[in-house]
Amino acid sequence: MPSNTGQNKLHELFNSLTSAWELSRLAKREIAPNHAANLHLEKVALMTEHAIRLTNELSTQANHVENKVHLLDLNKILRQSLASLDSTLFHGIKLQLCLDALLPAVKGRPPDLQQLFTQILTNAAQAIQPQIGEISIETGVISFNPECPRFKQKQGDWFTLGPKAYITITNTGMGMDPDTLARAFDPFFTTKLLGEGLGLTTILEIVNQHKGGISVTSQLTQGTAVSLFLPVAQSFN
Repeated sequence: MPSNTGQNKLHELFNSLTSAWELSRLAKREIAPNHAANLHLEKVALMTEHAIRLTNELSTQANHVENKVHLLDLNKILRQSLASLDSTLFHGIKLQLCLDALLPAVKGRPPDLQQLFTQILTNAAQAIQPQIGEISIETGVISFNPECPRFKQKQGDWFTLGPKAYITITNTGMGMDPDTLARAFDPFFTTKLLGEGLGLTTILEIVNQHKGGISVTSQLTQGTAVSLFLPVAQSFN
């Protein structure tokens, strides 16, 4: 069983690294494009991004050791995830929340889901270049329908009939063209249009472990929406 103290330290490390990455971006915007310091700031950003990915991998591996499942309030976990992120990440970004107060409980592992939401929120913020835009977060209940636009670019082993609690996180970043979107779930694929956080393949792995699914919709210059679908408690066997 992973140590709670160890998990907390990893979470603090991730937040510190994310803040350092964000501050390097802000610093680049404050100096002239031809300034010699730009090269050093770019190296700082690249090394920090690498450290963030390593921290994500360590946290994911540690979380997978803990298999205890609980009844969970997704709205509460979303709010905890938002509160855990450094405010500098959302500098210049407007946050819009539309959370279903009657959202049914799901079964899952709290550390995994909080990490999931934290990473998707981080990706959404980092995908907005420059940092002027909006991130909207919506929760609700939906039944799987292959004709629904939410399910067009879907991944997951558990897209079956029945009620699903959904969480959609939308950003007004640059978005992706169809070719980039088609590769979004490829192993090791990365793009600044998605952000520099946890890759979608790792996110998909966590979603599958919770018998859920994920869908990504995007339009170039219009932004990206990532939707997670988790079975409500009574349909999780």
